[in-house]
Amino acid sequence: MPPTLKDVAALSGVHPSTVSRVLHGKEEVPVSAETRHRILDAIKQLNYKPDYTARALRLKKSHTVGLIVPDISNSFFSKISQSIGAHGYSAGYTLVVCETYEDQSKEIRFVHDLISRGVDGLIIVPVQNSEAHIRELLENNGLPFVLVDRCFEDLETNTVISDNEELIGFITKQSIIETIYKYLKE
Repeated sequence: MPPTLKDVAALSGVHPSTVSRVLHGKEEVPVSAETRHRILDAIKQLNYKPDYTARALRLKKSHTVGLIVPDISNSFFSKISQSIGAHGYSAGYTLVVCETYEDQSKEIRFVHDLISRGVDGLIIVPVQNSEAHIRELLENNGLPFVLVDRCFEDLETNTVISDNEELIGFITKQSIIETIYKYLKE
């Protein structure tokens, strides 16, 4: 079994909350240099790696965003994915990419799977067949999401749409990515 935060605390001779404050840089109560050094040595000695799943459950925030695209081998969607991933990484997010191959049943499954895995938001390039599952997402989950490149007239939601060349240029300039992450934080 991998070492836990409690194991680091025990080896360091401190309370687990002290280890947590050092790990996350949140020291409302200052930690002495000696204590910090003991904690960092224990982390190294135990080869401790934080359990992000446990942290996500506790904080109700996973720092993970789901991106659902039709075909990652398409250069348009590949550039979108690369740009969103790079910006998300710099903002502390992990990007999970799913491909639908324009199959709505896959899109629906990915939406539900990503929600059940606790993503903080979704970015979807939707299949054009129907917006019912998108409407359900909007009405029932309260999860922030953005539609990219495709929209539905009967659905009011955050959408980023443009001609492909303009959208790629926009994305690579990161202004659109900042807009997307702003929507996801609302």
